[in-house]
Amino acid sequence: LDDIKEEFMSLRQLDHPSIARVLDIFEDTVNIYVVAEPYFGGDLTTLVSKAMEHGVTPTVEWIGRVFKQVLEGLAYLHSQMVIHCDMKEPNIMVAHDSEWTAPHVVIIDFGMAKDFSGAREGGTPGYMPPEVWQSSLWTPKGDIFSLAATFWAVFNGSRGGPFLVPD
Repeated sequence: LDDIKEEFMSLRQLDHPSIARVLDIFEDTVNIYVVAEPYFGGDLTTLVSKAMEHGVTPTVEWIGRVFKQVLEGLAYLHSQMVIHCDMKEPNIMVAHDSEWTAPHVVIIDFGMAKDFSGAREGGTPGYMPPEVWQSSLWTPKGDIFSLAATFWAVFNGSRGGPFLVPD
């Protein structure tokens, strides 16, 4: 419990336009509550379909501008010695659903995040790099691997990335 609280307190210090802001954290006798900004535009699983619903034809350049924001946010996290450890479409939200010609996206869900030291188990199958499966080793390179699977899934309309298999 103390580790979780300490982790979210450190996340409150993050300040980047592509990183979800943690506004407050508090607890009662049963739960820990994290208060963050609301994001109403959906996540990357619906990015292309929502853009088309709003009259925007997603081009490679348009998707590239979205991905650039994600890369900038991830580079900032890594500069702050934070590894996300769960990059995937549902953890990247569209901040404003009224600006579909140039949507602003943010990285959310830091429940798996860690600093650069030690091992870390877990993640989402289909997005986890081989070294996590083999030795529970999350590094910044693992976030890049996960992001590549995320980008592949968005471009191909196939949730789970290229490595998700039925068994």
